[in-house]
Amino acid sequence: MLSLHLVPVNLQSVHLHRPLPYNLVDRRGVLLASKGFVFETEKLLKDLANHGGGFYVDLSNSADKALTEARKAYVNQLFTSLRKQDTLGNIASVNLNYSGGHSINDLRSPYIDWHDAVQACNTMLRNPNAEHFASQLEKTATDLMREVRTLPDDTLLALFYLAGSETQIYSATHSMLVAAVCAVTANEVLHWPECDVVVLIRAAIAMNLGMTELQDTLSRQTEPPTLLQRKSIAQHPVRSSELLNAMGVQDQLLLDIVRQHHTLIAQPLRSTKPSYRFAGLIQRVDLFTARLSPRVSRRASPNSVAMKSIYYDPAAQTDEAGAAILKAAGIYHPGAFVRLRSGEVAIVLRRGKSTTTPTVAAVVNRAGLPMVEPIVRNTAEPPFNIESQVHPAEVRIQLRLERLIKLNHGG
Repeated sequence: MLSLHLVPVNLQSVHLHRPLPYNLVDRRGVLLASKGFVFETEKLLKDLANHGGGFYVDLSNSADKALTEARKAYVNQLFTSLRKQDTLGNIASVNLNYSGGHSINDLRSPYIDWHDAVQACNTMLRNPNAEHFASQLEKTATDLMREVRTLPDDTLLALFYLAGSETQIYSATHSMLVAAVCAVTANEVLHWPECDVVVLIRAAIAMNLGMTELQDTLSRQTEPPTLLQRKSIAQHPVRSSELLNAMGVQDQLLLDIVRQHHTLIAQPLRSTKPSYRFAGLIQRVDLFTARLSPRVSRRASPNSVAMKSIYYDPAAQTDEAGAAILKAAGIYHPGAFVRLRSGEVAIVLRRGKSTTTPTVAAVVNRAGLPMVEPIVRNTAEPPFNIESQVHPAEVRIQLRLERLIKLNHGG
C-alpha cells in the first residue's frame, strides 16, 4: 500500500546533469537515488524509474526546507485540480511538479534568502572552527554552485546588488560575489569541468580568511590604511592559506590558489600550472568586483573603469581571463543601473542574447520619480535601448532584492 507521505514525481521534471534536491524512492519507500545524485544519461533515469515503479518523494521530513517547498507545490497542484472540478481519477493522478515546466530541482524556492546566505558565510569566515570549517566551506561552495548552474542571473543580480550596498559585512559579500562571477565565467565561457569550478568557488570564498575582520574595517574606514594594516594586507594570502590548513582543509591545489591569488600572473589561462589558472582568474574578478563596490571613503568606480582594469594586461594586450569575465557578466551586468532611450532609469535583471541587450526593470520614470512598481523592459527593443550607464550613487531609491528576483521569473 502506498504511504500517505509518498507522492509520485513527474518523470519529465527530473532533469539530467543536475543534482537532486532530495531523495527519490520507489512506491514502497525504498531509496532509489540520494539527494545530490546526478543523472548523466536518460537511459539510467528511465531504467531506475521503471525498476521502482516510478519515482516518489517522501514528504514526511518537515525539517528539510526543500521538502517543505515540495509539499507546498504539491498541495497547490491538488487545489488547482479541485478548483477545475477534475474527476477523482485526475485528482488522484496528480504528480509532484511545478506548473510552468519547472524541473524537480526548482521545487525548492527559487528565491533563496541571499541576505541569510551572505550572513552565514560571514559567520563561517569570522569565526572559523577547526571541527566544522572544512564541511561548512564545502557546503557553502556546493550551494553556490547549485545556484550558478540553475539560476545564474539571479545569483549575479543578488550578489552584485548586495556588494553595491553592503559595508557591514563587506568581506563575506565580496568573497561570495567573486566566487559567483568566477563560477559563471568558468562554467559558461571557459567550459571548465564541474570539479574545477567547485575548487574555484571554494578558493574564492576562502581567499581572504586571513583578513576578514580587517577587510570589513577597511570598508568603513575613512582614513588610508595604516602601516600595520598594509602589512596585514600584504601577508593575507599566505596567512589565509595557513589558516585553511589549520582548519582541516587539505586540498593542496586550493591552498596554492589562495596563497597565489595576489601574485601577478600574466595571461594565466595559458599557464600549464593549474593553480596559476585558478589564481589568475580569481585575481581579475577580485579586482573587477572590488572596483564596483563602494567604501565609506570612496564611491564605486564606473562600470567602464572596472572593465578596463581587467581587459588589458600590463603589456597593454587583451587579457584572456579579463575578456572571459566580461563576456560572462555582460557589458551591463545584473545589478547595474542604466538609462534607457525612453528616459527611464533601470536596473539590469538578467543578461540578454548579446552582452549589450540585457533585460532590465525600469525603477525611475522619465520625470525622475521612483516608479510605484518596477516595470520589465527588453533593451533589444528600440524604445528601450540602453543609452548610458548610471552610477548607483545617483539612484536614490530603495529597492527590494526579493522583488527584483521575482521579476526575473515573471512575478
